[in-house]
Amino acid sequence: MIFSCLVIPFLKRYGKRAKSLQISGIVIAVKQMYLQNLKKAFLPLKIALASAFFAKKGYDSYIMKK
Repeated sequence: MIFSCLVIPFLKRYGKRAKSLQISGIVIAVKQMYLQNLKKAFLPLKIALASAFFAKKGYDSYIMKK
């Protein structure tokens, strides 16, 4: 009973702020996932461009690392 008397006013006062923090945290997590997927998507293109560049320069092969 004491617990609910202390928690309910706290939730009423800070509930909206907590929801906005949760939403912004979710947005940040989604952005990070998107950027990771974007990096993975462009990695083959980067490797192909680097291979073409070094092939033009006369090198046999080039392995691109992160």
